[in-house]
Amino acid sequence: MCGAFDSAAEGRFLSMIIKMHSRCNINCTYCYMYNLGDDPSASLPKRLNLEAIDAVIASARREFEAGRMGTASFALHGGEPLLVGKTYMRQFLARVRDLAGDLPLKLTMQTNGLLLDDAWCDLMEEYRVSVGISLDLPDQHGRTQRLDFKGRDTYSRVIEAVKRFRERSCFAGVIMVASEFADGAAAVELLCGDLQVPWFDILIPDLTHDHIAGRTDWAETQRRLLAFYTSAFDTWAGKYAETIDCRLFDNLVSLHLGGNSSADAVGTPGFSAVILETDGSVELHDTLRICSGFDRRLFESVSDNVYSDVRDHEKYKQINSGDFPSAEACRNCDVQTLCQGGELAHRYSREKGFSNASVHCQLLYGLISHVGQWVRRELKVETLRRAPTGDFPPAAASVAAA
Repeated sequence: MCGAFDSAAEGRFLSMIIKMHSRCNINCTYCYMYNLGDDPSASLPKRLNLEAIDAVIASARREFEAGRMGTASFALHGGEPLLVGKTYMRQFLARVRDLAGDLPLKLTMQTNGLLLDDAWCDLMEEYRVSVGISLDLPDQHGRTQRLDFKGRDTYSRVIEAVKRFRERSCFAGVIMVASEFADGAAAVELLCGDLQVPWFDILIPDLTHDHIAGRTDWAETQRRLLAFYTSAFDTWAGKYAETIDCRLFDNLVSLHLGGNSSADAVGTPGFSAVILETDGSVELHDTLRICSGFDRRLFESVSDNVYSDVRDHEKYKQINSGDFPSAEACRNCDVQTLCQGGELAHRYSREKGFSNASVHCQLLYGLISHVGQWVRRELKVETLRRAPTGDFPPAAASVAAA
């Protein structure tokens, strides 16, 4: 809670996720791009055209000069962004910094870490890019879901990358995806105790109601995920919260204290970020790829008014308005004002669109209640928004899509 990498105090703002490369060098089983949604690798160019960034920066400068933007935020993603190679990346970053001039600009990049070396870190530090590494904890059998294309686990190689580069100034932290078969306390001890990362986040697995339809074990999956998160929170709050930030946990505490959230997982109605694809098109956040039948496309090509165009687009306004009809479970829930339905993609079904409770409703309710109890007990604060009872499910609630 010492000042988050993506601080809840900053509020939500329109940021641009720039797809540097449309391919990846590993094959995560849970990946929303390649294994749960409409795999883009066959239809999109491998690398982003360098000229596409010109329009984005021109638009960002216009927003800044009009007082509608304080800092432009560009997050470099893939696929795996390092697949573009060092020569291309240097050309891209030099172009961005040159065109941006005195425009306040925050550059971040998320990588799986397998290609990272000292030369890459030198390049990131030269152009002031903060680098996050993706890392998952092994399950009870010692395997993660982050495999290469030969079926080999990448865990040990990524651990070595984090250990090697955690002292570099460009290193920002680690993002992990929760696993029902992993130990949450062990995950936090690995990140905070062993690796001593400055920042981390633990993402909730991306699934829609269509993905879990017919699963008789879903309630048990939710119970195990809740056990993972509560043990992770307790370890973080008890030992590391004063010195190491966790985006999800920091935002949950902020919400209980009456503040805001900058995390898409809780406390916000939609997504603040949009995607610049390698073909120059502009789309809503690509987590929505898992929503079969939903059209994410905003514009076929980027323009030098892209920020204002996106903000005025009816689809973007609808996604971020919170106006989707609430499920009965949400209307009757005592943590609804904190949860806000959870991440939008997790509420989706082909039949009812986003008018469902989250597939992770049981997890969210339990975790929000658990954090609220900690806030009251440890921080001695009683000014919560409708303090949750901790009982699940809420009265007359059903998380299943009708």
